[in-house]
Amino acid sequence: GAHSDDGSLTFVFQHDNKSGLEIFDRSTNVWHPVEARDNMIVVNFGDVF
Repeated sequence: GAHSDDGSLTFVFQHDNKSGLEIFDRSTNVWHPVEARDNMIVVNFGDVF
């Protein structure tokens, strides 16, 4: 479900082009999917920053 990360960094390892990660645009109140690419790492800067 929708949440924010309390930690400083979160690493999301994606493989086999399987996605599910979305980001929320507060200015438009719209969720956008993050494209999954094979062997991709998404680095999320959490609430600490």
